Amino acid sequence: MTEEAGPNKNPAKSSDTERFFRLFLACQTQLYAFILMLVHNDADAEDLLQEVATAMWERFDQFEPEKSFAVWGMGIARNKISNYHRTRRRTRARLQKTTYNKIADHATKSTDMITEWIQALKKCVQRLGEHDRRIVLMRYKQNIALRKIAELTQRTPGGLYKTMARIHNRLRDCVRLKLAALEAGYD
Repeated sequence: MTEEAGPNKNPAKSSDTERFFRLFLACQTQLYAFILMLVHNDADAEDLLQEVATAMWERFDQFEPEKSFAVWGMGIARNKISNYHRTRRRTRARLQKTTYNKIADHATKSTDMITEWIQALKKCVQRLGEHDRRIVLMRYKQNIALRKIAELTQRTPGGLYKTMARIHNRLRDCVRLKLAALEAGYD
């Protein structure tokens, strides 16, 4: 994963490297949790995560950008974990292989669903009115307490709580509609 140093550095390679690391860092915790769930040992999970990262980098040109990077990484991790269980007799799998496969399938589907949910939520937030969107961004992106937002917007805390409840309901309904449309193939 190293790049050559100096003025002869390939700009396309540098761009790929930056993109890979940005994507990998965004899902690293998710991948580690996935591996740990199937390996049950911190040290081995960390070693496997390094192997997975290396394999992902080596195959990065095969990654399809329209797909979930985390799910793609989990596919690679599944192969590494399967090999791990096959080669380590002293740490035999505590569960049957079919059980591990079911856990891995569920985790992969959950990750894909979370990615879809996040994309739907982002679209729904963009559809909010400017005032409501500003309140949501202050609360969840800037992590400002509701009492402070009430001060900044010159509203009462009680009024702001009601506004937040209304915004949450609108976002929930919007996300449900977007996910239903996606499931039906309309998005």
